[in-house]
Amino acid sequence: LHDGTYWVDFWVWFRWKGDDIEPHKSFEVVNGNVENRIESEVLPDLDYKYASVRISATMFHVFEVEDFPYDDHTLNIDIEDVDHEEHLLRYLPDVRNSMIDPAVHVAGWNVEKGRTFVERHVYHTNYGFMSLGENAQAPFSRFVQRIELVRGEGTPIFKLFWVSFLSVLLALLALRIKVTDLDARFGLGVGSIFAAMANTYVLGEMLPDTEMVTLAEKVNFLSVGTIFVAVFVSVASIRFTYAGREEASVKLDNIALVVLGDGPQRRSLEER
Repeated sequence: LHDGTYWVDFWVWFRWKGDDIEPHKSFEVVNGNVENRIESEVLPDLDYKYASVRISATMFHVFEVEDFPYDDHTLNIDIEDVDHEEHLLRYLPDVRNSMIDPAVHVAGWNVEKGRTFVERHVYHTNYGFMSLGENAQAPFSRFVQRIELVRGEGTPIFKLFWVSFLSVLLALLALRIKVTDLDARFGLGVGSIFAAMANTYVLGEMLPDTEMVTLAEKVNFLSVGTIFVAVFVSVASIRFTYAGREEASVKLDNIALVVLGDGPQRRSLEER
């Protein structure tokens, strides 16, 4: 997710007639960088010629992570011919025989076959060949295989947020410490803030750069905000004590413990 890439290993095959094209040699992977390519020999297949190619490639993708860690993704394998525009070569998808190996496994997601189709992709340029005019277009036939990544039942919510949960718990437990015990009372709160911020940093390393606020970041922001309010309550509570209003101090701690302990939990469930 962080690098905006994924790796694929797949076979693509071609059936065609005629001696003036070699589609297994002239195609390219549009949205990726081919790292390894193994071509088969051209074989007769009924009235057609047949060839297959095995491709290992690193693909590039902008992951939408707003719902992370409950995010689903649609990945594409896009193939075009390099030499022939659509009026010279047009792909037809082999929908029936396009499938995913059942052994494919991606941690955290279920891998499902999406649509297999062909679309017309137009490049609005003359590629600098001025004889074509300024408004020239280059339409190509593009084969598209979609792959669906659907979050599985085992989304590691506890693994991702246990530090934040523990930090909030410690900050709330500090409200049960006698307010005059300043070291323990404020030490737990300040330490909890640093722990929650560290967890935010770890999650940031897992995700790509994005302007949107992800669900995971919302949970962490809520955790840090809860801890900060707990520290603020401790400051107010000690002022009550120094003013001789110990009953008000204890009452404030009890109310804050109930409100902070119940409110963020409800909001987290609503966000999910």
